[in-house]
Amino acid sequence: MLQRDFRTRIESRGGTDMQIEFIREFLTVADCKSISEAAQNLFLTQPVLSRHIKAIETELGTDLFARSSRGLELTDLGEEVYNSFTNILRSYDSLVDRISAVKKFNTHSIHFGILAMTADRYAIPLAKQFREENPDVRFTFITLKPNDIIDGLVAGRLDVGFVGTNKFQDKGQLTYVKVGKEHLNLAVPLTNKTAKMDFITAEDIGDRPLVCLKMNDTTRVLNNALFNAGFQPRKILSVDELEIVATTVLENNGYFAIPDYMRPLFKMNPSLRVLRIEPPLQFNAYFAYKTSTVNATTKRFIESVEKP
Repeated sequence: MLQRDFRTRIESRGGTDMQIEFIREFLTVADCKSISEAAQNLFLTQPVLSRHIKAIETELGTDLFARSSRGLELTDLGEEVYNSFTNILRSYDSLVDRISAVKKFNTHSIHFGILAMTADRYAIPLAKQFREENPDVRFTFITLKPNDIIDGLVAGRLDVGFVGTNKFQDKGQLTYVKVGKEHLNLAVPLTNKTAKMDFITAEDIGDRPLVCLKMNDTTRVLNNALFNAGFQPRKILSVDELEIVATTVLENNGYFAIPDYMRPLFKMNPSLRVLRIEPPLQFNAYFAYKTSTVNATTKRFIESVEKP
């Protein structure tokens, strides 16, 4: 009851660190059994320390110390106050430590949205390079779809994201940083004659169907690049998931446009061949971050990426 009552009184008066320091001072006086010795240990003058102890006694409405031949001794109520104050101070210090740890973690962590199979190409090498000079920074990589990365950045769930293009409809909320240049390739069935070529052209592919992921900002960029280069598919087959792209390409003798960072994913499929388009089709790859809420750690990382 005493612990809760005293804490309530402090809070009702708009308690600050000064009240906590009064508690520390009280405990020190009780341990030293002397105002003068406690004042020396606390780097305070005796009159100041005496006023602080008196303020606590006035607050509680009772004397907490009695003088004896052995110095200052706690009264019975003083013993109860000592135990309560010890618990209050222990809880307070523990809370301060936890808050400090959380703040440090939040300040020195970067939540990084990446596309499937892109971590090894851009995110991890750049993060590793950054951590060589900033070992206290922690990266958390989260694999998402392109538009989900944009949504996460705008909502503040992500600090930075690899997005492949800067053509997203983010209403000007994001800043894009160029991190590389990607070539466009085509994945074709191994059974098709074009699979035996060293590279592929629009003329080679003819009007075969184009397979693409469900229309999003990235898909539009890739498709526009193909159309501008003369590719004229007789139809476009849109699928919802990357996992069924290969099956759709094989079943329809079609083709699928992939940037360099996705080549490893399709080269693992023994039924497909990945070919470079000629003449080369290139586009820039980007990291993105939210301009208005970027934290200092993420800003330092972005600056390291922008260095030549």
